[in-house]
Parts: sequence; structure tokens; C-alpha cells
Amino acid sequence: MLAILAVAGAVLIACNGDSVSYRPPTAAIAERADCHAPDIESRLSALNLGSIDPGHPSAVGVGYPPRRFSPVAVVRCERGENTAGVLTIDSVRLEGDVEAAWDAFRVDSKRFPDNVQASCAVAQNGPAGLWFVDADGRAVRPAWPGAPCGFQDHPIDALAELHEVDRQQQPTLVPADNPGVCNEKYGSGFMTTTAAEMQGAESVDRRTRLAENYAMAFPIEDVGRLQVCRFIESADSSTQQSRSRLTIDQSIDLVREVIEGPPAPPCALTATRTAQLPLYRADGSGGARIDIELDGCRRATGTGIPFVIVPATVIAAVSETPQQTNP
Repeated sequence: MLAILAVAGAVLIACNGDSVSYRPPTAAIAERADCHAPDIESRLSALNLGSIDPGHPSAVGVGYPPRRFSPVAVVRCERGENTAGVLTIDSVRLEGDVEAAWDAFRVDSKRFPDNVQASCAVAQNGPAGLWFVDADGRAVRPAWPGAPCGFQDHPIDALAELHEVDRQQQPTLVPADNPGVCNEKYGSGFMTTTAAEMQGAESVDRRTRLAENYAMAFPIEDVGRLQVCRFIESADSSTQQSRSRLTIDQSIDLVREVIEGPPAPPCALTATRTAQLPLYRADGSGGARIDIELDGCRRATGTGIPFVIVPATVIAAVSETPQQTNP
């Protein structure tokens, strides 16, 4: 049998099975889009986008798009930063083919039948806050269409076709460079490999495969500023050493280099230092990760990506002097 696990809005994915259709309750119509709703603000200002506190406020009014509502724009809530280097919560207005984006949310969700359990393997978070706005300024917050092991991907493509026309920023009390809080890690995720094991290493188009299988979980060009968590590895444990945050340009370059990296050759070295980078967009969606060896074979791997070789610039970017070090 298969089992689906969902924790505080984060869904674990990677499984197959039959499904049944359903629709959540109809979304409420609010007076305006609000990126400072308690559940949105608490996620976007959190030090760790992927760790949702059990006391996290519940979303209010989210649901299936109502029939008699005609949106003219989308407001997406994002993490940003101002010229003073302060973390901001941004209300980003998007326009374009809003009707196509609206239609992408007006579809049935899918789930496993009641007699099926599923084990889904990749953490996945939806956006912290997304609103459709009509000509009178009223707003609807749609539920992201569900899939048996996560979320449906077609709204991502529709939203990507929209363009930004306005951005309103509200500063927080947190520096934009704050490296956040790293999750615990169990094991390095790397292993030694032989020539026989690496023979015929995959050479498929990883970008296409990621888009087909991990579109929500694995941001690429739209990745936000990445958190770097560094660990000391021993035979039976990973001990957090330090953490920092990359710039947006470093983040985009790193993800691209890992996706495009050549397959790693056989390796008999064991890394003693590693870095782990959770992948999230500025709107809080994502949930995949990249792991990099800082010594040993200096390989990288990640959700849906085999062992690859990355250039020295990537190793240097994640090995820089940390901004914060654990006591």
C-alpha cells in the first residue's frame, strides 16, 4: 500500500497510484489583497521558509475560485529586500493573461482514494500568499490544485506568463542577509562510487525532467536567495557548523551549474564537510534541495539530480566565511 504525508501545508511527493477528484470549499471574496494576513506574513518573515511552526496561523478564506468573479490582476506575496538591506514583505502586482491563470486554478484537485496509502518522498510547499484581484480591488485567494502526492504544475506555467507592473514593499525587522535557521540533517547523502556503478551515467535533459516531475518543488531561474547550511560529517552523524545566505545572482548561478553539471566520475573519497541548500522561490514555494561536498570528491547532487561535478566557483560560493556560526 501507498501513504500520503502532509504537514502544515508542506506535502511530500514522489509516488504513483489511482486518484479521485475533489474540490475544496469555495474561496471567500475579500475587500482587498493582503500580504500581511497572519499566515502569509509569518511564513515570509520566518528565518526558515521550509520549517512551519505548529503554531503557525491558519489561512483564512482560501478555496476553489468562485464562479462570479472576474480578475484583472494577480497579487503575489514575496520576500524581498530594500536598499538598506532589510528583508521586506512585497505585494507584487502581475498582469497579462490573467484569465488563463484563473482557469488554471479552476480545475478539480486529485487525491488518493480512501483505501490507498502513499509514501511521498520530496518536501513541497505552495506559495505563502497568492491573490486574484478584480477591477474593484476585491480579492480571492485560490487553493492551489492538489495532486495525489503534492500540487498540480499547470498553474506555475500560467503564472510565469504574467509580468510585474507594481511592487509595494513593507520592511521587517530582519536583515535580508540573515542566514536563517538550518534544519537537522541525517547523513551526508553522498557515497563512494566505482567505475561499474557510474557506467552509463544518465545524460538526459535534466531541466526538462525537473519541469515534468518537480516543477513546484524545484525552482530554477525563479529561485530566491538560497540559505547555505554547512555540516561536519562523521561516520554516523552530521553536525551543523555554520550557515549563510547567497545573493540572488549567486543562487541562480548555483542552481544552473548543478543542473548543467557533467556526471561525476567514480570516487573513492569520503567528504568530511558538506553544504545543504533548501530550494525556495521568493514566494515561499519549493522544497527540493541541493547537497554539495566541500572536500573529498567535491560533487553535487539534489532532488532528481545524480552526482555531478560543479565548477570551483560553486564550491567557493558555498564555502565562504559564514555570516553566523553555531555556538
